[in-house]
Amino acid sequence: MSPPFSQDTPIRVSEWFLSLQGEGPTAGVPAHFLRLQGCSVGCQWCDSKYTWEPEKGEESSLRTIAAALAKLGKAELFVLTGGEPMEHPQFQDIVAWASSRWKRVEIETSGSQRPPPVPANVNWNWSPKLNSATENSDATWQYASQFKTTDQYICKVVVDTQLDWGDLQLRLERAHIPKNHVVVMAQGVSHEQVHERYQWLAPLCIQAGYRLTPRLHVDIWGAKRGV
Repeated sequence: MSPPFSQDTPIRVSEWFLSLQGEGPTAGVPAHFLRLQGCSVGCQWCDSKYTWEPEKGEESSLRTIAAALAKLGKAELFVLTGGEPMEHPQFQDIVAWASSRWKRVEIETSGSQRPPPVPANVNWNWSPKLNSATENSDATWQYASQFKTTDQYICKVVVDTQLDWGDLQLRLERAHIPKNHVVVMAQGVSHEQVHERYQWLAPLCIQAGYRLTPRLHVDIWGAKRGV
C-alpha cells in the first residue's frame, strides 16, 4: 500500500514558470504554470515533445514548486498543462492542491482520459485533436459528453491547414458542442506561421460563429520553453 499523497510526495514534472496565459478565454492573464511529464497522444505538430516520455523531466514536490512559484511573483491563475496532465498518476491530488491555493485553475488537456469531477474554480481547456494531428484523434473526443456536464469547459481545437476545417465542423456537430464553448486556435510555432493561418481562419470563424484565440506566447517570445 502506497503512502498517502502529501505536498512532499515526489511527482514527475517538466517545468514550472510564471508567464501570461497565451490562449483561450483568459489569454493575456498572468499565470503560474506547472507542466507535468508524460503524454501518449502523439500530435505530429506538438511544440512540447520533450514532455512525452513520463520517465524524463525531473522529480519534485508540490511544496518545492509552490515555494518556487511564489518567488517568481504573484498570480491568481494557475495553469496545469503537459504533456497530457490527466495521464499523470497524481493528477487529481495536484488539482485538489491547486484549487485550494489559486483563485482560478485551468487544465490544458486533450481529453483522452475521462475527466473526473473538479472544484468550482477549476476549468477545462479541453483540446481534442483532428485527424491530421494524430492517429489517436478519436480518443480525444470520446469523453465529450462528460465535459459537457458542466459549464466549466471550452473546446479548444487546433487547426493546421484549410483541409482541417471540414473535419472540425463534422466533429463539433457529432459531439453537439455549443458554439459559445468552441475556441479555434491556429497551429504555429512562430509569429509568421500563426498570422498566415489567421488570414483564412478569421473569415471562417466569423461565418461559423466560433471564437478565434490568439497564441500570445508565440507572438511575444516564439517557440521557447518557460513562457
